[in-house]
Amino acid sequence: MIPYVVGLNHEHAGVEVREKLAFSDSKKTSVGREIRAAIGEVVVVCTCNRTEIFGLAVDAGGVNRAGQLLGQAADFSDEMRANMFYTHTGDAALEHVYRVAAGLESMVIGEPQILGQIKDAFTHAEEVKISADVMGKIQQHLLETVKRARHESRVGFGQVSISTLAVQLARDIFECLADKTITLVGAGEMAELAAQHFAAAGGRIVVVNRSEERGQALAGRFNGSYRPWESLGASLSQADVVVCSTASEEPVLTRELVA
Repeated sequence: MIPYVVGLNHEHAGVEVREKLAFSDSKKTSVGREIRAAIGEVVVVCTCNRTEIFGLAVDAGGVNRAGQLLGQAADFSDEMRANMFYTHTGDAALEHVYRVAAGLESMVIGEPQILGQIKDAFTHAEEVKISADVMGKIQQHLLETVKRARHESRVGFGQVSISTLAVQLARDIFECLADKTITLVGAGEMAELAAQHFAAAGGRIVVVNRSEERGQALAGRFNGSYRPWESLGASLSQADVVVCSTASEEPVLTRELVA
């Protein structure tokens, strides 16, 4: 069997393209089952910055077919798939997966979130039975190797993520964040990480979100306040720092809104 990787990331496609491959768990399951039935074991990895399938194929034809199925799931034309997807096979595929899991292919080198996302992808694949023994062995060796790499090198030394960089930038501007209002637009994973780091730096957390339940829950965790989506404009005018991280397909912070 030939290990392979097919996908795209932040270096090969913009947000508007990556969003077409931002699969829900149910979509990952259906795509994975189709590839599993046609080709072999597979793991589907979806993050903010990449969507990849990591699988096993009998031959090059199987690898090409896997790429076709991934493209079809996002309604990509053959031309789009050829221009935007990268493909790695054999040792190059394994090296790529290990580099991704170690954070070496991340937008912020060494960020730790990706390893958890890779683990979740393998777990999901096992639960929905699109992976089996071979992928299980690869996962075990992958996790052991990445942990060793992080322990023996300075990859990920300290705290590195988009959120920590945002805090550092804010500190460069304001020096002290203790009296600053940090408005988070959205209440997903990235907003939670931002809230954690800004709250630790002393910032006052304000969460603006479409779902009141999720917004209230996030704000409550960090002794912050929740504001409904309709108050976004007013909230922006009162903010010292704004972090926007939503799943919207349209721009949220428009010129008119911040003017």
